[in-house]
Parts: sequence; C-alpha cells; structure tokens
Amino acid sequence: SSSSSSSSRLSHQLHADEGGECRMRGRHCEHKYEATMMSQTTICAAMRGDGGVDKARRRRIMLFFACWIGYLAVYLCRKPFAVAKANLAASLEISSPGLSFTDTAFLASYSIGAFVGGRLGDKIGVRRTLVFSMGISALSTYIFALVPSPSLPLLAIIWAVNGLAQGCPYPVFLKVLSDTFGDENLSMTAGLWSTSSYLGGAMGNAIASAMMNHRMAMSGGKTVENVWRAAFVPGSMVLMCTTAFVARIIHLYYDKKDFSSASLPAPTTARPYSAVKRKTSDSIVPVLSLSDDVDSGTVCDDGGSTGATGDGGVVLIINIIRNTPYLLSISASYFLVKLVRYSLLMWLPFMLTQAKGLSTNSAGALSSCFEMGSMIGSIFAGWACDHLASGRRLLVVWCMLLGTAFATLYYARLDLYPPTSPESCVFYEIVVLIIMGAAIAGPDTLLSGPIAQDCASNSSEKNCSSTIVGIVDGLGSIGAIFQGPYTAAIIKNSEMTQQWSNLHVSFALCLFLAALLLSSGALPDEARRKSSHHWVKALYS
Repeated sequence: SSSSSSSSRLSHQLHADEGGECRMRGRHCEHKYEATMMSQTTICAAMRGDGGVDKARRRRIMLFFACWIGYLAVYLCRKPFAVAKANLAASLEISSPGLSFTDTAFLASYSIGAFVGGRLGDKIGVRRTLVFSMGISALSTYIFALVPSPSLPLLAIIWAVNGLAQGCPYPVFLKVLSDTFGDENLSMTAGLWSTSSYLGGAMGNAIASAMMNHRMAMSGGKTVENVWRAAFVPGSMVLMCTTAFVARIIHLYYDKKDFSSASLPAPTTARPYSAVKRKTSDSIVPVLSLSDDVDSGTVCDDGGSTGATGDGGVVLIINIIRNTPYLLSISASYFLVKLVRYSLLMWLPFMLTQAKGLSTNSAGALSSCFEMGSMIGSIFAGWACDHLASGRRLLVVWCMLLGTAFATLYYARLDLYPPTSPESCVFYEIVVLIIMGAAIAGPDTLLSGPIAQDCASNSSEKNCSSTIVGIVDGLGSIGAIFQGPYTAAIIKNSEMTQQWSNLHVSFALCLFLAALLLSSGALPDEARRKSSHHWVKALYS
C-alpha cells in the first residue's frame, strides 16, 4: 500500500510538473506571440513613418540623405567638361569633332558602367560598389585636371574612365532606396531623390564657371591658357569627401541582417541569416531560403551576395532579359525618352541662338527653364503615382509621355509661326519649355527607378534588382549617345527653322512610339492580362 501511495504521489507530482510546464510553455508562447506582434507593429509603424519609432525613421532619413547628397556629388564631376570646352579647345587646339569624340566616349562608357554597377551592387554589395565607383570618378576627374602633357587621346581615355565610374552609382542608389522605403513609397521617394541630379548639374555648372573666372582673375587676365584645369578640381574634392560619408552611412544604417523597411525583424538565433526579403504588392516574398545548404550564397552586411547566382556563378544579362517580363519594352521606351531628352538638353541653347536669333546669355537663361521644369516634373510624377493613380506608375508614365509629345508638337508649330510680339514670344518659349521639361522628367525618373524595381520583383532571376535597374539605365543611356548623330542627320542648316521644326516633330513621334511600347508590351497575350503584377495592369485597372 505504501508503494502504491508513493507511486500515486509520484504520478500526481509528475502530472503537476507537466501541468506547470504546460502552463509555463503556454505563457512563453503567449509572450512570444505578443513580442512578435509588437515587432510587426513596430515595423509597420516605421514603414508608415509614425513618430513613435525614432530609430527606424532616423535610418530612413539618413539613408535617403546619403543617396541624395551622394548622387548630387556624382553630378559635380560630370558637368565640368561642358563648361571647360571652349577654353580647353583654345588651349590645346582641339577641334569640335575632337570634343564631340570625348563626349561620345564618356556616354558610351556610362552605358557600360550602368550594366557593370548594377551587377556589382548585387554581387559584392552596395557599400563596396559605391566606394569603388565614386572613388574612381573623383580620382579620374582630378587626374584629368592635373595631367602634365594633355593630348586628345589621353584626355578621352581619362574622361571615358570617369564615365564608366559615373554609370555605376545610379542602380545601386535605387537598390538602397527600394530596400529602405518599400514599394508603396518608392515613387515619391524616387521623384524627390531625382532632384539631386538636376540640382547637382546646376551646381556643377556654377562651380566650374566660378572657378575658371577666379583663375582668370588671379592671372590678371594676361593668359587664359590652362584655365580649364580649375573647373575639375572642386568637384573631385567634394566627391571624394562625400564618398567617405556615404560609405559610413551605408555601413551604419543599411544592414539587412537587422533592419529592412520591407521585411520582418531578423531571427534572434545565431544561425546566419541568408535570406533577402523583398516586398511586393501583395506580400513579403523570400528571395533566398533560410537554410544552411543554400547554393546561391549569403547576403553581405551591405546587401550584396557573396555567392553565385545563375549558371556557373554568373547571371548572364541575356538570361535576365529572357526571364524578366516586359524588360525589353521598358528599356526600349526609356531609350526613346533619353534620346529626346538629351537632344533637347544638348541642342536647345544652340537652336535658340542660331535659328531664333537670341543672344548667348538669353539662350542660356531660356534653356535653363527646361531644367527647372524637370525638377518640378520628377516630384510631380512621384506624387501623382501615390495620390492620383493609386500606385499605377505605368499609367502616369503613359499620360506624361503623351503630354510631352503634344507639347513638342506645339513647340514645332511655334518654330514656324512665332508670336509677332517679342515679349509674347519669350513668354511662350518659357511656358512650353517648362511644360516639356516637367512632362519628360516623370517618365525619365519612373522608368529607370520604381518601374525597373517592379521588373526585378517580378523576375524569375532572384537577387538581381540592381542588375535589372542597371540594364534599363544602360540601354536608355545608349539613346543619349545616339542623340548627336540623330540630330545632326536632320539639321543640315542650323539657321533654318523648318529643319528644327522637323526635328521636334520627330521627337513627338518618338514619344508616341515610347507610349505605344509600354501599352502594347503590358498585354502581349490573354495569360498576361490576368497577371497579378500590379504594374502590368496599370493601364487597365
């Protein structure tokens, strides 16, 4: 009886222990569930920008500022050559075809750099790619200014190296913004960020001109040779310092192991986190699996992949194009947008002086209206996507392309039938140029930014968002290369307004074709009509 009583007590104690353990386990699970819900609420609050999550909001502000100031500094090393052309040609006796050859070398290298920078951003990481490319750009600009015995081939090679480095940061900065702000806020974020390029271009022109004027004033006006060297030094110094700042901010705040605005908090276990989670329109989709036997490699602390993806460790561009829906349509449309926009940027002052008889200062002031409109248009495009079109970016691009085409047609008519009053003529020029600049800046910003990121989200090739942005930007930059021969083929006599009008009509046709490429490429067949990709159905929702 004693043994039976002891066994009953032992059984009762075991049941009690099991009940206590179950209750403790239940309380632990309940606490764990509450902690998880609190973590998710915290992340959601960070994505909304609520004031209660200061750390998350500080991360987003710092990363946006780093991307904005970094790309502005990149433009400071892009503009000096345009300002120094006249003095450079006079000092070294370089002909106009030689200067044009140098420009073409820069633009061709920039296109290659966009492809290379996008792939490097996915393979070796954001921070390493930015330090490498921005540092080379600053160094090559500085060497361009101080080369002891300059010659056209040598200067063209140095400037081509700068172009190669200049093409790399764009897709990498877009990758940071996309990972930080998520899909919902990317349109407005990209629009605000794009203002850095327009402001950086204006500042680059102003700083280069001021430095050359200061150099001439210091020489007492006795000699003007080699004044062009002063235009390149300030931008290179600013970019070098900015590179260190951007690298530090990326290192401190862009860490996928512990934060991403588009992902849940990282696991608390000691297991290496080998998954990148990218936010799509419907859910959070893991790009790589959280396992020890992942063949695709792990994620670096700054967002890069240390392993191989694709066949033999290399994702070929042809495979990405084949496995990414509508990438060619978007890239072809962006090619036409770049062709028109860069032709207007490069030839507007020349056209205003040759065909319309304006002075150099007046032509420069009027052509700046196009840039001013571009700043307005990039911000408006992002705002329109979020507040007017309910996130349907393709619809905004399509409407702005048509608006640009009609404005360009009106400008072609204005070439042939200007107002009789000079004041009215200037007024119409200002208004139309601002509208054209604003309307074409929206497609330029959205196609190479948020819409390219949407392509990456819908691609079957994973961990290649920066590469896809680089493909779109690189193919579009080829349009900037062809704008020179394209314009020269139409303009035989620069003083004939009829030829300039024909050029502007051809621009309108290019923009109509760009809009057609987007609309037809969105629905090639009935199966894709039913696609869940929100941006594909933008024109038909």
